[in-house]
Amino acid sequence: MLNLIRKDLLLNFSSKQSVIFLILFFPSMLLVLETNSNNIYSLMILSYGYLLNNMPFKYEVINKTHMLIHSLPIKKRDVVVSKYISIFINYFLGVILVGIYFGIISVFKIKIGENLSISLIRQTLIIFIITTSISLPAYFRLSPRLGNIVNIMIYIIIINIFVMGSSDNIDIFTALNAQRLNLPIIVAIVYLISMVISIGLYETRDLT
Repeated sequence: MLNLIRKDLLLNFSSKQSVIFLILFFPSMLLVLETNSNNIYSLMILSYGYLLNNMPFKYEVINKTHMLIHSLPIKKRDVVVSKYISIFINYFLGVILVGIYFGIISVFKIKIGENLSISLIRQTLIIFIITTSISLPAYFRLSPRLGNIVNIMIYIIIINIFVMGSSDNIDIFTALNAQRLNLPIIVAIVYLISMVISIGLYETRDLT
C-alpha cells in the first residue's frame, strides 16, 4: 500500500509539464480571483490539494495504468485505501505549496487575503475531506476519462461556491458549531462511508 501512495506522489511531479503547471497555477489563479478576497487562501489550498489528488487519475486516462495495476498481485481494496490515505498527504502538500507562495509574496510587503492559521487549516481540511469523499467513488466506478470529467465538475461547483459566495462563507462552521454539531465526527463518518462505497464499487468493477 505504501508503494501505491508513493507511486501517486511521484506521478504528481514526474514530468516537467506537471511541475510547470503546479508552479504557474498559483499566479494564474491570482489573476482570475480577486486578490482582496478573504477566502483566497482557502481557495488556493483547496485547489492545490484537489489538483494533487486528481493528477494521478489523469495519468490513468492517458497511460491506462489501472489496467497494469489490475494485472499485478495487488488487492483492489489496497488501491482504494491508498487513495483515501493520500487525501491527507495531498492536502498538506497543498498547504505547504500555498504557504511558500504567500511567503514569497509577503517578502514584497504585499497583503493578500487572510493569514494562515490553525482554524483555517481545520476548516479547509474539513471541506477538502468532504469534497474528495464525494468525488472519489466516481473514479472507482466510472472510466478514468468520465471520472475525471465528473470530478472537474465537482471542483468547478465548489470553487464557484467560494468565489460567488459571500466573503464570510467560511463562517458556516461557526453556524454549524452553534447547532452543537460535532463536525469531526460527521466528517469521519462521511469519509469512512465513502471509502466503503468506493471499495465495493471498485471490487465489482470490470477493468477489462
